[in-house]
Amino acid sequence: MAKKESNGQDDVFKASDVLNILRQDLIEGRLKPGDRFPTRLELRAKYNLAAETVQKIFDALIGDGFAMPRGMAGTFVSANPPHLSNFGVIFAGHPNHGDWRRFDGSLLNEALSLDNGSTRRLRHYRGIQFPSDFPDFKQLIEDCRARRVGGLIFTSRPEPETINQILTSAPGMPCVAIMERPELAHVTPLALGGEYITKGLDYFLSRGRRRVAFLNAWVHGELVQVFEHYLLEEAKLREMTVKPRWTLQIHLNASPTAQNIMQLLFANPNDRPDALFITDDNLVEQAALGLLAAGVRVPEDVEVIAHANFPWTTPCAVRAKRLGYDSREILERAMEAITLLQRQERNFSALTVSARLEDEIPRLQPR
Repeated sequence: MAKKESNGQDDVFKASDVLNILRQDLIEGRLKPGDRFPTRLELRAKYNLAAETVQKIFDALIGDGFAMPRGMAGTFVSANPPHLSNFGVIFAGHPNHGDWRRFDGSLLNEALSLDNGSTRRLRHYRGIQFPSDFPDFKQLIEDCRARRVGGLIFTSRPEPETINQILTSAPGMPCVAIMERPELAHVTPLALGGEYITKGLDYFLSRGRRRVAFLNAWVHGELVQVFEHYLLEEAKLREMTVKPRWTLQIHLNASPTAQNIMQLLFANPNDRPDALFITDDNLVEQAALGLLAAGVRVPEDVEVIAHANFPWTTPCAVRAKRLGYDSREILERAMEAITLLQRQERNFSALTVSARLEDEIPRLQPR
Protein backbone atom coordinates (compact mmCIF):
# COMPACT_ATOMS: atom_id res chain seq x y z
CA MET A 1 0.00 0.00 0.00
CA ALA A 2 1.43 3.36 -1.00
CA LYS A 3 2.37 5.70 1.85
CA LYS A 4 0.36 8.84 2.39
CA GLU A 5 0.82 11.80 4.62
CA SER A 6 -0.76 10.90 7.93
CA ASN A 7 -3.72 12.88 9.15
CA GLY A 8 -6.61 12.00 11.43
CA GLN A 9 -9.14 11.33 8.66
CA ASP A 10 -6.79 9.18 6.58
CA ASP A 11 -5.86 7.13 9.65
CA VAL A 12 -9.51 6.28 10.27
CA PHE A 13 -9.81 4.73 6.82
CA LYS A 14 -6.35 3.16 6.89
CA ALA A 15 -7.00 1.55 10.28
CA SER A 16 -9.91 -0.34 8.72
CA ASP A 17 -7.81 -1.26 5.67
CA VAL A 18 -4.88 -2.54 7.72
CA LEU A 19 -7.20 -4.44 10.07
CA ASN A 20 -8.73 -6.17 7.04
CA ILE A 21 -5.27 -6.99 5.68
CA LEU A 22 -4.24 -8.61 8.96
CA ARG A 23 -7.52 -10.55 9.18
CA GLN A 24 -6.98 -11.80 5.64
CA ASP A 25 -3.46 -12.91 6.57
CA LEU A 26 -5.02 -14.91 9.38
CA ILE A 27 -7.76 -16.44 7.23
CA GLU A 28 -5.36 -17.43 4.45
CA GLY A 29 -2.83 -18.88 6.88
CA ARG A 30 0.00 -16.41 6.47
CA LEU A 31 -0.41 -15.75 10.18
CA LYS A 32 -0.99 -18.91 12.20
CA PRO A 33 -1.81 -19.53 15.87
CA GLY A 34 1.26 -18.70 17.93
CA ASP A 35 2.85 -16.44 15.29
CA ARG A 36 3.91 -12.94 16.25
CA PHE A 37 2.07 -10.05 14.64
CA PRO A 38 4.15 -7.27 13.08
CA THR A 39 5.24 -4.84 15.77
CA ARG A 40 3.62 -1.48 16.23
CA LEU A 41 6.70 0.21 14.82
CA GLU A 42 6.64 -2.05 11.78
CA LEU A 43 2.98 -1.27 11.08
CA ARG A 44 3.54 2.47 11.57
CA ALA A 45 6.44 2.44 9.15
CA LYS A 46 4.80 0.20 6.55
CA TYR A 47 1.45 1.99 6.41
CA ASN A 48 2.39 5.47 7.63
CA LEU A 49 0.03 5.31 10.61
CA ALA A 50 -0.14 7.31 13.80
CA ALA A 51 0.63 5.50 17.05
CA GLU A 52 -2.95 5.82 18.31
CA THR A 53 -4.25 4.32 15.05
CA VAL A 54 -2.01 1.28 15.41
CA GLN A 55 -3.22 0.88 18.98
CA LYS A 56 -6.83 0.87 17.74
CA ILE A 57 -5.95 -1.92 15.30
CA PHE A 58 -4.45 -4.08 18.05
CA ASP A 59 -7.31 -3.27 20.42
CA ALA A 60 -9.74 -4.57 17.80
CA LEU A 61 -7.71 -7.75 17.19
CA ILE A 62 -7.41 -8.41 20.93
CA GLY A 63 -11.07 -7.60 21.59
CA ASP A 64 -12.23 -10.06 18.92
CA GLY A 65 -9.94 -12.80 20.21
CA PHE A 66 -7.45 -12.87 17.32
CA ALA A 67 -4.48 -11.55 19.29
CA MET A 68 -2.84 -12.04 22.68
CA PRO A 69 -0.38 -9.42 24.03
CA ARG A 70 2.78 -10.73 25.72
CA GLY A 71 4.36 -7.58 27.03
CA MET A 72 7.77 -6.75 25.59
CA ALA A 73 7.76 -9.96 23.53
CA GLY A 74 5.06 -8.52 21.26
CA THR A 75 1.52 -9.45 20.26
CA PHE A 76 0.84 -12.99 19.07
CA VAL A 77 -1.94 -14.84 17.25
CA SER A 78 -4.23 -16.53 19.79
CA ALA A 79 -4.08 -20.29 20.18
CA ASN A 80 -7.79 -20.52 19.27
CA PRO A 81 -8.58 -17.49 17.10
CA PRO A 82 -12.26 -16.91 16.23
CA HIS A 83 -11.90 -17.61 12.51
CA LEU A 84 -10.89 -21.18 13.44
CA SER A 85 -12.67 -21.77 16.76
CA ASN A 86 -15.96 -19.84 16.66
CA PHE A 87 -19.02 -21.37 15.04
CA GLY A 88 -22.34 -19.64 14.43
CA VAL A 89 -25.53 -21.64 14.99
CA ILE A 90 -28.26 -20.05 12.87
CA PHE A 91 -31.95 -20.36 13.76
CA ALA A 92 -34.63 -19.17 11.34
CA GLY A 93 -37.17 -19.09 14.17
CA HIS A 94 -37.20 -17.11 17.38
CA PRO A 95 -38.24 -18.30 20.89
CA ASN A 96 -40.68 -15.40 21.18
CA HIS A 97 -42.55 -16.42 18.02
CA GLY A 98 -44.65 -19.40 16.98
CA ASP A 99 -42.01 -20.63 14.53
CA TRP A 100 -39.67 -21.85 17.31
CA ARG A 101 -39.43 -25.65 17.26
CA ARG A 102 -38.42 -28.11 19.97
CA PHE A 103 -35.68 -29.17 17.57
CA ASP A 104 -34.35 -25.60 17.66
CA GLY A 105 -34.54 -25.56 21.44
CA SER A 106 -32.56 -28.80 21.74
CA LEU A 107 -29.80 -27.51 19.45
CA LEU A 108 -29.66 -24.20 21.32
CA ASN A 109 -29.40 -26.00 24.67
CA GLU A 110 -26.66 -28.25 23.34
CA ALA A 111 -24.79 -25.31 21.78
CA LEU A 112 -24.79 -23.56 25.15
CA SER A 113 -23.57 -26.76 26.80
CA LEU A 114 -20.75 -27.29 24.28
CA ASP A 115 -19.71 -23.64 24.54
CA ASN A 116 -19.14 -23.91 28.28
CA GLY A 117 -15.42 -24.34 28.98
CA SER A 118 -14.53 -25.51 25.48
CA THR A 119 -11.84 -24.19 23.15
CA ARG A 120 -14.62 -24.14 20.55
CA ARG A 121 -17.16 -21.38 20.97
CA LEU A 122 -20.68 -21.42 19.55
CA ARG A 123 -22.47 -18.14 18.95
CA HIS A 124 -26.18 -18.37 18.30
CA TYR A 125 -28.29 -16.11 16.10
CA ARG A 126 -32.09 -16.26 16.18
CA GLY A 127 -34.76 -14.98 13.81
CA ILE A 128 -32.45 -15.18 10.79
CA GLN A 129 -34.91 -14.89 7.93
CA PHE A 130 -34.84 -12.60 4.92
CA PRO A 131 -35.78 -9.88 5.42
CA SER A 132 -35.42 -9.84 9.21
CA ASP A 133 -35.94 -7.09 11.73
CA PHE A 134 -34.35 -9.05 14.55
CA PRO A 135 -31.07 -7.52 15.78
CA ASP A 136 -29.35 -10.91 15.48
CA PHE A 137 -29.43 -10.61 11.67
CA LYS A 138 -27.37 -7.43 11.67
CA GLN A 139 -25.04 -8.90 14.28
CA LEU A 140 -24.55 -12.03 12.17
CA ILE A 141 -23.49 -10.01 9.12
CA GLU A 142 -21.10 -7.90 11.22
CA ASP A 143 -19.56 -10.98 12.84
CA CYS A 144 -19.10 -12.66 9.46
CA ARG A 145 -17.50 -9.54 8.00
CA ALA A 146 -15.10 -9.26 10.95
CA ARG A 147 -14.50 -13.05 10.88
CA ARG A 148 -15.57 -13.40 14.50
CA VAL A 149 -17.01 -16.73 13.32
CA GLY A 150 -15.23 -19.26 11.16
CA GLY A 151 -18.24 -21.18 9.91
CA LEU A 152 -22.03 -21.31 10.12
CA ILE A 153 -24.42 -24.12 11.05
CA PHE A 154 -27.99 -23.51 9.83
CA THR A 155 -30.60 -25.53 11.72
CA SER A 156 -32.87 -25.53 8.66
CA ARG A 157 -32.63 -24.76 4.96
CA PRO A 158 -31.43 -21.14 4.65
CA GLU A 159 -32.89 -18.69 2.19
CA PRO A 160 -30.69 -17.91 -0.84
CA GLU A 161 -30.85 -14.17 -0.03
CA THR A 162 -29.42 -14.83 3.43
CA ILE A 163 -26.54 -16.89 2.00
CA ASN A 164 -25.83 -14.20 -0.60
CA GLN A 165 -25.61 -11.50 2.08
CA ILE A 166 -23.28 -13.63 4.20
CA LEU A 167 -20.96 -14.54 1.33
CA THR A 168 -20.89 -10.94 0.14
CA SER A 169 -19.68 -9.82 3.57
CA ALA A 170 -17.40 -12.86 4.10
CA PRO A 171 -16.41 -14.62 0.85
CA GLY A 172 -15.66 -18.31 1.32
CA MET A 173 -17.40 -18.60 4.71
CA PRO A 174 -18.02 -22.36 5.26
CA CYS A 175 -21.74 -23.08 5.66
CA VAL A 176 -23.46 -26.33 6.72
CA ALA A 177 -27.25 -26.63 6.82
CA ILE A 178 -29.53 -29.31 8.22
CA MET A 179 -31.43 -30.24 5.07
CA GLU A 180 -31.93 -33.34 2.99
CA ARG A 181 -30.12 -32.59 -0.27
CA PRO A 182 -27.67 -30.14 -1.87
CA GLU A 183 -29.98 -27.36 -3.03
CA LEU A 184 -27.84 -24.25 -2.53
CA ALA A 185 -24.40 -23.40 -3.88
CA HIS A 186 -21.74 -22.99 -1.18
CA VAL A 187 -23.90 -24.77 1.44
CA THR A 188 -23.08 -28.33 2.55
CA PRO A 189 -26.23 -30.27 3.51
CA LEU A 190 -26.31 -32.32 6.70
CA ALA A 191 -29.16 -34.83 6.42
CA LEU A 192 -30.90 -36.53 9.30
CA GLY A 193 -30.75 -40.13 8.13
CA GLY A 194 -33.76 -41.56 6.33
CA GLU A 195 -33.52 -44.82 8.31
CA TYR A 196 -35.55 -43.13 11.06
CA ILE A 197 -38.83 -44.65 9.91
CA THR A 198 -37.41 -48.08 9.07
CA LYS A 199 -35.64 -48.24 12.42
CA GLY A 200 -38.95 -47.61 14.15
CA LEU A 201 -40.77 -50.24 12.11
CA ASP A 202 -38.06 -52.80 12.83
CA TYR A 203 -38.36 -52.06 16.54
CA PHE A 204 -42.12 -52.70 16.40
CA LEU A 205 -41.48 -56.01 14.63
CA SER A 206 -39.05 -57.01 17.36
CA ARG A 207 -41.89 -56.42 19.84
CA GLY A 208 -44.32 -58.52 17.81
CA ARG A 209 -46.38 -55.55 16.57
CA ARG A 210 -47.67 -55.40 12.99
CA ARG A 211 -50.57 -52.91 12.95
CA VAL A 212 -48.95 -49.48 12.96
CA ALA A 213 -50.42 -45.97 13.15
CA PHE A 214 -48.42 -42.82 12.49
CA LEU A 215 -48.95 -39.40 14.03
CA ASN A 216 -47.01 -36.91 11.91
CA ALA A 217 -46.44 -33.19 11.77
CA TRP A 218 -48.28 -31.65 8.82
CA VAL A 219 -46.19 -31.21 5.66
CA HIS A 220 -46.91 -29.23 2.50
CA GLY A 221 -48.75 -30.29 -0.64
CA GLU A 222 -47.31 -33.23 -2.54
CA LEU A 223 -45.02 -34.15 0.36
CA VAL A 224 -48.05 -35.58 2.17
CA GLN A 225 -48.62 -38.17 -0.57
CA VAL A 226 -44.90 -38.88 -0.92
CA PHE A 227 -44.48 -39.45 2.81
CA GLU A 228 -47.59 -41.61 3.15
CA HIS A 229 -46.55 -43.71 0.12
CA TYR A 230 -43.14 -44.23 1.72
CA LEU A 231 -44.71 -45.37 5.01
CA LEU A 232 -47.04 -47.81 3.26
CA GLU A 233 -44.26 -49.28 1.10
CA GLU A 234 -41.90 -49.82 4.03
CA ALA A 235 -44.70 -51.42 6.06
CA LYS A 236 -45.61 -53.68 3.14
CA LEU A 237 -42.02 -54.89 2.85
CA ARG A 238 -42.27 -56.04 6.48
CA GLU A 239 -45.76 -57.53 6.07
CA MET A 240 -47.14 -54.90 8.43
CA THR A 241 -50.52 -53.19 8.21
CA VAL A 242 -50.73 -49.40 7.96
CA LYS A 243 -54.25 -48.35 7.03
CA PRO A 244 -54.57 -44.97 5.26
CA ARG A 245 -56.78 -43.66 8.09
CA TRP A 246 -53.97 -44.52 10.53
CA THR A 247 -51.53 -42.08 8.90
CA LEU A 248 -52.47 -38.83 10.59
CA GLN A 249 -51.19 -35.31 9.91
CA ILE A 250 -51.47 -32.47 12.45
CA HIS A 251 -50.21 -28.93 12.02
CA LEU A 252 -47.88 -28.09 14.89
CA ASN A 253 -49.93 -24.99 15.69
CA ALA A 254 -52.83 -27.34 16.40
CA SER A 255 -50.90 -29.88 18.48
CA PRO A 256 -53.51 -29.92 21.32
CA THR A 257 -55.91 -31.67 18.92
CA ALA A 258 -53.62 -34.73 19.08
CA GLN A 259 -55.36 -35.65 22.34
CA ASN A 260 -58.79 -35.87 20.68
CA ILE A 261 -57.42 -37.63 17.62
CA MET A 262 -55.89 -40.39 19.76
CA GLN A 263 -59.24 -40.98 21.46
CA LEU A 264 -60.91 -41.34 18.07
CA LEU A 265 -58.15 -43.60 16.72
CA PHE A 266 -58.46 -46.04 19.59
CA ALA A 267 -62.24 -45.76 20.13
CA ASN A 268 -63.03 -49.14 18.53
CA PRO A 269 -61.12 -51.93 20.33
CA ASN A 270 -61.90 -54.34 17.46
CA ASP A 271 -60.27 -52.18 14.78
CA ARG A 272 -57.28 -50.34 16.08
CA PRO A 273 -53.48 -50.46 15.75
CA ASP A 274 -51.20 -52.24 18.19
CA ALA A 275 -48.33 -49.79 17.57
CA LEU A 276 -48.16 -46.00 17.45
CA PHE A 277 -45.26 -44.01 15.99
CA ILE A 278 -45.31 -40.31 17.03
CA THR A 279 -42.83 -38.86 14.55
CA ASP A 280 -42.53 -35.31 15.94
CA ASP A 281 -41.78 -34.49 19.58
CA ASN A 282 -44.04 -31.42 19.44
CA LEU A 283 -46.97 -33.87 19.39
CA VAL A 284 -45.82 -36.30 22.08
CA GLU A 285 -47.33 -34.71 25.20
CA GLN A 286 -50.86 -34.29 23.87
CA ALA A 287 -50.90 -37.68 22.11
CA ALA A 288 -49.89 -39.42 25.35
CA LEU A 289 -52.70 -37.69 27.22
CA GLY A 290 -55.10 -38.85 24.51
CA LEU A 291 -54.01 -42.47 25.00
CA LEU A 292 -54.68 -42.19 28.72
CA ALA A 293 -58.09 -40.63 28.11
CA ALA A 294 -58.97 -43.47 25.71
CA GLY A 295 -58.13 -46.04 28.38
CA VAL A 296 -55.40 -47.60 26.25
CA ARG A 297 -52.81 -49.60 28.16
CA VAL A 298 -49.20 -48.96 27.16
CA PRO A 299 -47.41 -51.15 26.20
CA GLU A 300 -49.94 -53.98 26.71
CA ASP A 301 -52.47 -52.71 24.15
CA VAL A 302 -50.23 -50.50 22.05
CA GLU A 303 -46.46 -50.13 21.77
CA VAL A 304 -45.41 -46.48 21.41
CA ILE A 305 -42.37 -44.90 19.80
CA ALA A 306 -41.98 -41.18 20.52
CA HIS A 307 -39.65 -38.94 18.58
CA ALA A 308 -36.91 -37.28 20.64
CA ASN A 309 -34.19 -34.69 20.17
CA PHE A 310 -31.67 -36.24 22.55
CA PRO A 311 -30.93 -35.49 25.33
CA TRP A 312 -33.74 -32.90 25.50
CA THR A 313 -36.67 -35.31 25.45
CA THR A 314 -40.29 -34.18 25.64
CA PRO A 315 -42.30 -35.24 28.73
CA CYS A 316 -44.53 -38.22 27.99
CA ALA A 317 -47.30 -39.53 30.28
CA VAL A 318 -47.05 -43.09 28.95
CA ARG A 319 -44.19 -45.52 28.57
CA ALA A 320 -42.66 -44.92 25.15
CA LYS A 321 -39.50 -45.94 23.35
CA ARG A 322 -37.58 -42.82 22.32
CA LEU A 323 -36.15 -42.61 18.81
CA GLY A 324 -34.50 -39.62 17.22
CA TYR A 325 -31.24 -37.77 16.75
CA ASP A 326 -28.51 -36.74 19.15
CA SER A 327 -28.34 -32.93 19.18
CA ARG A 328 -24.69 -32.96 20.21
CA GLU A 329 -23.77 -35.37 17.42
CA ILE A 330 -25.44 -33.06 14.89
CA LEU A 331 -23.42 -30.04 16.06
CA GLU A 332 -20.19 -32.03 16.37
CA ARG A 333 -20.58 -33.43 12.85
CA ALA A 334 -21.21 -29.96 11.44
CA MET A 335 -18.21 -28.44 13.26
CA GLU A 336 -15.91 -31.23 12.06
CA ALA A 337 -17.03 -30.58 8.48
CA ILE A 338 -16.50 -26.83 8.81
CA THR A 339 -12.98 -27.38 10.18
CA LEU A 340 -12.09 -29.50 7.15
CA LEU A 341 -13.67 -26.97 4.80
CA GLN A 342 -11.60 -24.21 6.45
CA ARG A 343 -8.47 -26.20 5.70
CA GLN A 344 -9.74 -26.99 2.19
CA GLU A 345 -9.00 -30.64 2.95
CA ARG A 346 -12.35 -31.93 1.76
CA ASN A 347 -15.28 -30.79 -0.34
CA PHE A 348 -18.38 -32.52 1.01
CA SER A 349 -21.30 -33.32 -1.21
CA ALA A 350 -23.41 -34.35 1.79
CA LEU A 351 -23.22 -35.34 5.46
CA THR A 352 -25.50 -37.65 7.42
CA VAL A 353 -26.38 -38.17 11.08
CA SER A 354 -28.10 -41.47 11.86
CA ALA A 355 -31.26 -41.96 13.89
CA ARG A 356 -30.77 -43.70 17.23
CA LEU A 357 -32.84 -45.40 19.87
CA GLU A 358 -32.37 -44.04 23.37
CA ASP A 359 -30.19 -46.96 24.46
CA GLU A 360 -27.86 -46.47 21.47
CA ILE A 361 -26.42 -43.16 22.70
CA PRO A 362 -23.48 -43.99 25.00
CA ARG A 363 -23.28 -40.63 26.74
CA LEU A 364 -26.89 -40.96 27.93
CA GLN A 365 -26.38 -44.34 29.59
CA PRO A 366 -25.84 -44.60 33.37
CA ARG A 367 -22.24 -45.22 34.43
